[in-house]
Amino acid sequence: MRHFYMVPIIICYCCHLICVTSFASPNRIRVLIDSDIGLGQFHDLNESTPADIDDAYAIIHAIRSPKFDVAGITTVFGNTQVKAANQSVQKILKLNHLPQIQWQEGSARAISRKTPCPIGAEGAAKFMASRLEHSPAYLLAIGPLSNISCMLAKYNHVIPNIKGILVVMGQSLNTDFSINGVPVRDLNFESDLRATENLINSKVPMTFFPFELTRKSLVQRRSIERMKANDALLRFLKNSSFAFINHWQKNFKEDGFHPWDSAPVAYLENPNLFKCEMRQMSIDKIQDETKLLAKSTKNTQTPWSFCYDFASNGAIKSFESVVVEKLTRKSGQS
Repeated sequence: MRHFYMVPIIICYCCHLICVTSFASPNRIRVLIDSDIGLGQFHDLNESTPADIDDAYAIIHAIRSPKFDVAGITTVFGNTQVKAANQSVQKILKLNHLPQIQWQEGSARAISRKTPCPIGAEGAAKFMASRLEHSPAYLLAIGPLSNISCMLAKYNHVIPNIKGILVVMGQSLNTDFSINGVPVRDLNFESDLRATENLINSKVPMTFFPFELTRKSLVQRRSIERMKANDALLRFLKNSSFAFINHWQKNFKEDGFHPWDSAPVAYLENPNLFKCEMRQMSIDKIQDETKLLAKSTKNTQTPWSFCYDFASNGAIKSFESVVVEKLTRKSGQS
């Protein structure tokens, strides 16, 4: 008899949990992050080139902002090896005491016609799809698009729940892809051309944040040196940044780093920082180089938005403030 009376109580408690889970943060921006993060790692197996650090700044921004609900993180090769990316994600979540944010290892290499879901990609695709089935979300694609291409191929029923895919790649026609005369690569695009082609062909809404945008913003070494590293995560971020900055200064004569991957996060928080317009995206070969080009168009039906500039000089300063200074806030994840 005692168990009979407990039934209504259990039902009420379960209903309470469902309500809390579903409605606790209705105004937060739900995101899935797909990243080739390499904080504290190396770009190459010879450990001669430090991996880019901008992914880490973007991810920490998202997990610490009260405006975001990070529904999960997947890793992908590109900026570093996928195993190294796994280590970086695990370290960030551990140091920020966020065990509830789940992550999944992703693709270790580019897709092909015979292998649309290479090693690791299928696990990441299933992980992302399961979270999209639960609730709509934006995809922050700050690495090659291998995992996301695999997901669209195997789990296309979740496409209606993708609010948009924000990617860091592409260029306008006749863009100078160099810094102080030294060529740079459109790495996320070049690492997996076929995956990018698949997403373009899917016509899923995408917003592009290209090299020409964030090359105008340089987070300088002194900004990192002044960063208040008031917890273990920020100390790790700060101390791990200087090896890459030293590498960048040696090769590109700039004493800092460009926060490429922070642009999508900042855009979701405040799109007014950027100048964006609808563009026609296409993959073309120009002088033996394959490029992802954003071509001006009057056709407003295109599903692609291209953020080609900052709204003003003040917007650049605001963006740089978001990248570094606001990282000191406590985590917004609960």
